[in-house]
Amino acid sequence: MIFFKHARGPRPSQGLARRSAGLLIALSSVVSVGCAQKVTRVGLVDTASPRTALVETTGERHRLGLEPGTDEAQLAALGGCLVQVEGMLGLRGLDVGSYRVLDAGDGSAPFIGQLREERGQLIIFDRQGAGDLRLVAGESGGALSELRPLLGQDIMVLGFVVGNQSVQVVRWRSMGPHLGAASRR
Repeated sequence: MIFFKHARGPRPSQGLARRSAGLLIALSSVVSVGCAQKVTRVGLVDTASPRTALVETTGERHRLGLEPGTDEAQLAALGGCLVQVEGMLGLRGLDVGSYRVLDAGDGSAPFIGQLREERGQLIIFDRQGAGDLRLVAGESGGALSELRPLLGQDIMVLGFVVGNQSVQVVRWRSMGPHLGAASRR
């Protein structure tokens, strides 16, 4: 005759602790999912108030926060622009993970990228998809020399495509220090 020793189950206090820990984990995951969700929103960037905000066409206003790799100075430089923002919407506002400028405030889509010089030409790599763009002066002689102190920084250029990968600069604004690959989402 073979006897099997029956395994003893957890003591009542251990079972309660395990159930409590499991409930706590389940509850915290529900709360974290319920409080923040990944969203895409389109609206104007408002920099008039102390905190940069996104104002949707419905009038809904979201305070813009930051996810790692996003620079607040770059968001603030987008004042008056229509942008598409992706990020986490939570109780504190919209934490920006990436953005795309749809309209620079005058009806035109801008070119945004790091300003650099190659063979005496000013060039930006447009992070919004146009690739390398050579910047050329406008008919009025435009002062591209004013851009030279900004070499290495991200800039927003408004202008007209005048040839193969060439943009005639009408206006520009500094976006602040270059953030590298993180800003090219």
